[in-house]
Amino acid sequence: MYAKSVKIRPLSNMFQWLDYDVEEQQVVNRTVMINSMRQEAPDERGTVRCGKPTSKILSADPELKDKYKSITCFRNVHCLVSYEGTTASGAKTTVENVPAVLRLKGANFMPFDEEVVRALPHNGKLYNYACDVTTERKKNGGVTYFVMHFKPDIANPLALDEPTVDTIGHILKMVEGENKTIMERHKNSLMDRQTDIDALEAIDAELVADFA
Repeated sequence: MYAKSVKIRPLSNMFQWLDYDVEEQQVVNRTVMINSMRQEAPDERGTVRCGKPTSKILSADPELKDKYKSITCFRNVHCLVSYEGTTASGAKTTVENVPAVLRLKGANFMPFDEEVVRALPHNGKLYNYACDVTTERKKNGGVTYFVMHFKPDIANPLALDEPTVDTIGHILKMVEGENKTIMERHKNSLMDRQTDIDALEAIDAELVADFA
């Protein structure tokens, strides 16, 4: 399916760190989804942000960036997508209000904040505004990449109808379920770590007693 541009109705704007192991080709750790970067983000292994230091610390030590390059912070924008597109066979098709999630990282991490979140009127909500989404082709040396851009229709706010409310409720329930699972693993990892520490302390105590 191909479309030059799409229209989305954003329903959430959340953040989550993922640690992806290239050799295993799978996510090996993840944090809970949070609503603000100022919130703490516990992960499955008993740390926060999958163990990745803050941006301030990383910028002060370039070697750390390579060490933690497998860990990425994503902006998760749950939304409803609508567009007129073309299939691989050339047939025209129309898509209306299909639930989707945009996982934005790297060069695509900030545009949504700069072009949508900061453009909202006072007390405005994401779900009240449709956004046209386009891509910009960019090149850095031999690397070509695309950056997404968002144009919210601030002048024409959308009513919050029942289907949209139901979709938001489903998203919140899904996020709550995933976060609950991650927090259970987080607590278990902390308990396992404490058990290991207690075992080591017991061994040390025995060694001290043997040589006393």
